[in-house]
Amino acid sequence: MNISVRFAEESDYEYLHWQHPLKDEVLLHQIQSRHIMVAIVDGKHVGHIRYEFMWGHLPFLSLIMVKTRYQRQGIGKELLSFLEDVLKLHDHSYYISSSMENEPKPQAWHKHMGFQEIGLLSNINENRIGETFFRKDL
Repeated sequence: MNISVRFAEESDYEYLHWQHPLKDEVLLHQIQSRHIMVAIVDGKHVGHIRYEFMWGHLPFLSLIMVKTRYQRQGIGKELLSFLEDVLKLHDHSYYISSSMENEPKPQAWHKHMGFQEIGLLSNINENRIGETFFRKDL
């Protein structure tokens, strides 16, 4: 399988729009700011990754999605690798991510990808569910 990862472009808007719970102008801004990357296999979108900055300086992996039929084929790893190369290029030495505290699969995925658990923010999500945070050194 030939996986291609690149920065999202405005031509990717339709694919990203139905996946993202973002307002149109926010999604367009993130595309233009190069904060979204897409994975392509055989000319088809199969996944994407989005990052933001917390407090204006701390890189935060806010979303990674791979279509179900393409999971466990290295696409998530390729998306992370692309993001990490971008972050290193801008002199970042680590980044963080999170998942809801009641989601063991995403937490296991983070650990499998080399993240270390760094703490819990209690009662932040709907139904007072906490968020588990992870850090990955570059």
